[in-house]
Amino acid sequence: MNVGDKRRMFSEAYRVLAPSGRYTISHVAQGPGGEPHYPLPWAREPSYSFLGTPEEILECLRAVGFVNIQSRTESGAPGSARNDLGPSIIMGSDMPERQANVARSVNDGRLIRMLVVAQHK
Repeated sequence: MNVGDKRRMFSEAYRVLAPSGRYTISHVAQGPGGEPHYPLPWAREPSYSFLGTPEEILECLRAVGFVNIQSRTESGAPGSARNDLGPSIIMGSDMPERQANVARSVNDGRLIRMLVVAQHK
């Protein structure tokens, strides 16, 4: 989500992956509801958030050579458990607000959660 040149990133992943190897990503994509609410876990502001739509992400993976691409999307906010040993320790004390903004943006259709597995030819 904070990599502007996704094609280059996916191309490099494809290059170093063994033939028939699998590349798996957990990603959040741009939804049809507009810009997400900031701050978010990967970007506190829009200037370094580089979302693509699910279709753009999958096409980029195809364009660099991945095959047998499987994708599952989730546009509703899943339930989340609070935990004192959660991402806030690493990502900063504002992580609960950033995570809440992801859930809010998913609920508003502004973000779409993705899980993608793509196989090297």
